[in-house]
Amino acid sequence: LKLCRNPAESEARERVERFLAGADYDPSVVTALRIGIAHTLVVAWREPHLRELGTPLLVRLASIQNADISKALSAVFLKTDPLPPDDFTRQILEAFLKQSSIFNAGACHFVIERMKGLLREGWCPTLVQKVAITLAGAELEDTSPGRPRDVKGLVDIALTLHRLPETRISGLDLFERLMDLDVYEVPDRLKTLDRRVP
Repeated sequence: LKLCRNPAESEARERVERFLAGADYDPSVVTALRIGIAHTLVVAWREPHLRELGTPLLVRLASIQNADISKALSAVFLKTDPLPPDDFTRQILEAFLKQSSIFNAGACHFVIERMKGLLREGWCPTLVQKVAITLAGAELEDTSPGRPRDVKGLVDIALTLHRLPETRISGLDLFERLMDLDVYEVPDRLKTLDRRVP
């Protein structure tokens, strides 16, 4: 919090760096410190003047394999609405793709809604496509009963991707994955794609 209030303060930055490095602390303490940093930065990241400060730190946290840290980081999709179509968002999404469990640690619905928002802006459809395919893969792998799904949102993304020349094939690929989920809407929506294929 002190670093967010005064990003130029060297003492606060050094303390955060020590917490992230973790060499001076017991492993259980390090994890708790990192989770605290993640929660704080996720909330701060939605503030435009703190995105430059928070992005590289969030990217570093994303490289740590820990379920609780992943869950804390996934809250960025809940806290930041809409996701700004900028380079900071690109860095976050690319880092999360390397640790894809982050996308599934929270509510996938919020991830899907933010991706739909970015597509409406016409922003980086190839990156949105990678996130959507990752989410579809998670839906196929997780067969636990009662798990809430937002397949309709993925169908909407697939349709939008198919309309764009650079992601046309990716839209079809995403549809095929959704068909494997045996979603009742997909066959009807697929007719829309069939009519559009030259």
